[in-house]
Amino acid sequence: MTLQEKADSLSVSPHTLRNWKRRQESVSSGSGDLTSRANKLNSHRLILPVELLSHPENAVRLTALSRRLKETGLSLSGALLYFALDYLRIKGIAPASFEGETGSLEKKVLESAAPDELKGMLRDFLETLPPSERIRPLGVRLFREEERCLQQEYDLPGLIYQSLRQEGKRSRHGSWFTPRPVVDALLRPRLKQHSRLFDPCCGSGLFLCRFAELKGSVATVRGVDRDPLAVFLARLNLYLRFPVPASLEAVSLGDSLSPGSWHLSSGTLTATNPPWGAHFSQTEKKALRSRYPRICSGESASYFLARTVEEMPPGAAAAFLLPEALFYVKAHRDIRKLLLSEAPPEEIREWGRLFKGVYSEVLSCRFIRKGKQRTVKVLPRGETLPLKRFRQENDKIINSHCSAVDQSIIDKIEKGTVRPLPGDCRWLLGVVTGDNGRFVQDSPSPGSLPLLTGKELKAFASDPVRRYLSGEISALQQSRKPEEYGEAKLVYRFIGHRPVFSLDREGLMTLNSANSLIPPEPGELKEMVFWYNSALFRFLWNKKYRSVKMLRHQLVSLPLPLWNKDEKRELTALVKEGEKRQDMPPEGDRLIFRHFDLTEREIRLVLEN
Repeated sequence: MTLQEKADSLSVSPHTLRNWKRRQESVSSGSGDLTSRANKLNSHRLILPVELLSHPENAVRLTALSRRLKETGLSLSGALLYFALDYLRIKGIAPASFEGETGSLEKKVLESAAPDELKGMLRDFLETLPPSERIRPLGVRLFREEERCLQQEYDLPGLIYQSLRQEGKRSRHGSWFTPRPVVDALLRPRLKQHSRLFDPCCGSGLFLCRFAELKGSVATVRGVDRDPLAVFLARLNLYLRFPVPASLEAVSLGDSLSPGSWHLSSGTLTATNPPWGAHFSQTEKKALRSRYPRICSGESASYFLARTVEEMPPGAAAAFLLPEALFYVKAHRDIRKLLLSEAPPEEIREWGRLFKGVYSEVLSCRFIRKGKQRTVKVLPRGETLPLKRFRQENDKIINSHCSAVDQSIIDKIEKGTVRPLPGDCRWLLGVVTGDNGRFVQDSPSPGSLPLLTGKELKAFASDPVRRYLSGEISALQQSRKPEEYGEAKLVYRFIGHRPVFSLDREGLMTLNSANSLIPPEPGELKEMVFWYNSALFRFLWNKKYRSVKMLRHQLVSLPLPLWNKDEKRELTALVKEGEKRQDMPPEGDRLIFRHFDLTEREIRLVLEN
């Protein structure tokens, strides 16, 4: 087995695996404790998808039903079939023909009074289960009387599936089902212009169900998914609404990224919530790189976007739910460039943090193949922004949250009395131990080194050190020599929605949650910490990049104020006060506003953001 294959089997990177071997960690321990530290892809935690509930009071009932299914000891496939059979019973579509409180899945399927086409689907799904599961005695009636109100939920099969899937598997497949209000927001505005809908990664079929309901016919929808369990549930969901054979034929098992036409017409709307950050095998990665050479990031959502643009005829539209990072992070410049040139967005809606357990905020985007529009509408605020602004930006960042007024303030800053960040600054990444439990401790010991982390960082000055680095520096996954950290520097949080910069006058080592910047002239430290902790810089940062990571190339791209002598003298005193209070003194922001000659209205907008 190659290094890459072994890393794939443990759901870690080859770099992490090399580090374990260098530190003489066993691969067996890597498959358990170490992988849980490296990432959450092996997490067995179950997360209740409360964001999908139409009726929040059903959370307790959903938890009880999911727990009962889990306690059967069935596989996920078996549990879903068990659920589907009893759900069809209480819906009155496929009542069991036998009496009694126990029976096997096989008996329940074979003796069901379901219509032939539905019974055929259930029988086919039964054949995918191990023989031992098919004949195991089970309680026939899964739903309790008080849980019948779960029928109020629009997508109960999808809720059950998401409740029973382990966090690691959901993350590995990038699978997060869509709340109904989001589906409606994507479909309704274009309902009149489209006679059909295609969902290339349909999951439990929510987009298909809503479009078919709104059009009044299941013949208007078609879906594909590579997950056989999702396909089973999508067919079930459609059949519950339209109990005809066409409902079972509308969804196919397959990979929409593979070669082969989607056969889209100009009147077909492609709408989906594609997998985000899905993990592919090495064979799949190689095939995808060859098939989609313009997508360098390897992001699964970008592949689906690229394929959709490729398949849509001119004038056709698509609607996608996407992670906000796709619109801002530099690595995703590839898909933004493709969209802006070949399928410009006509509407973007901001949804915030939509999914439990997912840190990324979410946007929905409607775009048109070969569209001629020059502006994009941004909801919920209702403003239209020029697409030209995004096309002219170097990284093609689609910062839709930045209004026209916001942009005018940014232009004022960039055209003001400013200078670039010195090109000969030195940058220091924080230490990556690969195993904080082993190398980072809460109290000093002989030979240990004080370690500054992101948690201690405050504006202007950090809190006292609370962590210590022990062990051999050479055993760490990533580190510079201790002496390289040993001079005055600017330390900043690597991850966070608010820029935080501290002066480190002691020359401390930092953990990877804190990176460092050393300007060529030590006197510049005061000017930098003053500017980087200001309300105006925070505004500039959020409006330009909206990034949860403070990246070097972004800091380099942003200007520094060019202070005059009087301003330098005033800010020196303000920095001393800022270090005492660990916050920007009010006079500090006023000094910066005066430097850029901001109006009262502009100041108010900056402070409100």
